[in-house]
Amino acid sequence: MLTDEDKKWLAGELSRQSAASEERLAKLIDARIAASEDRMTERMIERIEKVETALLTEFHKWASPVVTRLRSQTEALRTLDLELEALQARVEKLENRTPGA
Repeated sequence: MLTDEDKKWLAGELSRQSAASEERLAKLIDARIAASEDRMTERMIERIEKVETALLTEFHKWASPVVTRLRSQTEALRTLDLELEALQARVEKLENRTPGA
């Protein structure tokens, strides 16, 4: 039969083992949660990169023809500016002529 002292010792040991088991379980749970968070973070990064790539691809598809149109319109405006300058120079020449000269 166990004495009171043996019972106290046994209760203390069980309590310590229980606390150690709880601590190990808590560490295991924390490790699994951290691993799960890491996996989720990696997946989210992959998804974000995929969305970014898709958005940039679509923007490029849209922007390429717009840039081409803008370049052609810029060239047309430059041509018109040159013609206008030439006409202005001719008009100034005509206006600066003295009558009878």
